[in-house]
Amino acid sequence: MKTRQVSCYNCHSDRSRLYDTENGFNLVKCLDCGLLYVNPRPLDQEIDQASQTGEHRGDTRLNTTGSFSEPSVDKYLTILRAFYPVPPDKSDLSWLDIGAGHGEFLQAIQQFLGPGLSATGLEPNANKRASAARRGLEIDYFDLDEHEKSYDFVSLLNVFSHLPDPVDALTRWKRLVKVGGELLLETGDSAGLERHDHHRPYYLPDHLSFASEEIVVGILERVGFRVLDIRKYRSPAYPVLTPLNLFRQLVKLVRPDRQASFRFFPKHANTDMWIRAQRIA
Repeated sequence: MKTRQVSCYNCHSDRSRLYDTENGFNLVKCLDCGLLYVNPRPLDQEIDQASQTGEHRGDTRLNTTGSFSEPSVDKYLTILRAFYPVPPDKSDLSWLDIGAGHGEFLQAIQQFLGPGLSATGLEPNANKRASAARRGLEIDYFDLDEHEKSYDFVSLLNVFSHLPDPVDALTRWKRLVKVGGELLLETGDSAGLERHDHHRPYYLPDHLSFASEEIVVGILERVGFRVLDIRKYRSPAYPVLTPLNLFRQLVKLVRPDRQASFRFFPKHANTDMWIRAQRIA
């Protein structure tokens, strides 16, 4: 695989130090803003292809396609109710879910907002789109840079850390959000953690960076959003200790395509960061 050297996408610094290694890739820490990012990283064409197949190359092949998760639908409904105690009552609401996966969040927002919602899901992985279709969910794949429609809401869940340059992507995709409309973004808040406190595996090179609240908020404000609310939840990397979860992790030990986690009591559990932001410019 061909790779390329890159600078920090947040502050453009070339000053960094090695933070950790995994699967043949270096995760480095920017010495100026603290961003963690893969350097060198795969070429953009390789990243695009991996997003469509779910197969990421390194010392070992990493398959990230997974399957539909019903518990995720319940989790998303809980989070939506926390952000919006009174659901928006505007008729004919439009929502675009970028990186819709198997459709769990799309199903949650349809249940939350009801029949007045016009929801569109975008997902590059064909197997995930087929999985969603089997559940009656309409998820497509199209070029966002050529997409002309704008939406009342755009969600970007577990996408930020997979983007080669989130600053560039958010700058280009901002026009998809109506002025006064909202972006709901989920990513990790872990760049400030010491290596021994960070969740592992990192799943490199599927994940290309790990940011922090300060970094993500700063980027959103620079590109024209106002942050309305921030909430943090327990990271999926840290399962809650229950007999069922313990059994699931034991099963993963004998599956070559899965990695088990027994970090039931991490020092920093609530690193799953959700940001509600409004487009102002």
